[in-house]
Amino acid sequence: MPMCQYNESYYNQPDPTDNWNVQTTILDDSERELLRLLGFDRLTIFIDDKNKGTDLESLFKLGYSSNALDLLEQFFFTLASHAPGYKTKAWEFQQKVNESMADFECPWRLSDGLFFKVEAEFLHRELVQKGEDQLRQQGFSGLLSWRRLWYPQIADATRTATSPCSAGSVSTLQMTRSSSGKRSAVRSAR
Repeated sequence: MPMCQYNESYYNQPDPTDNWNVQTTILDDSERELLRLLGFDRLTIFIDDKNKGTDLESLFKLGYSSNALDLLEQFFFTLASHAPGYKTKAWEFQQKVNESMADFECPWRLSDGLFFKVEAEFLHRELVQKGEDQLRQQGFSGLLSWRRLWYPQIADATRTATSPCSAGSVSTLQMTRSSSGKRSAVRSAR
């Protein structure tokens, strides 16, 4: 569990006017904050038709999957706000969680401390963006400009084209610029 790799023990002074210190951990702080946010007195899991008190490890392993996601989200926020410089550790934690999710082909990803489900449309947009980024990095700015300029017209033209089996069908869609510099689509029939 990546949380254990980032969990640290430290001393906390709950009352600034008192010299009394309490030893705690980032994971303990996450549990307290999660209980506060959920409005619970203690962690419970539903086993054998009964709610039973539990600890974080059992909640994570035996509880509903949404409980594990809630716990991971809260740990991210607790880690990020723990001390100056810990935001970097929180981003590293987030990356490890996402790598684990990908390894187990789980459709959930952690972004800015919140989980979201990866859907086909989102994945398509992400892949297109990565492709554009790679084109830009490799110096193919002309191809990238062409794609951005013409892709909407190509997509529209191919959606409205007649069936390839019908008479006068579109076999090639050539994109040209007219002498005035305006975009135009020229279709050539078979």
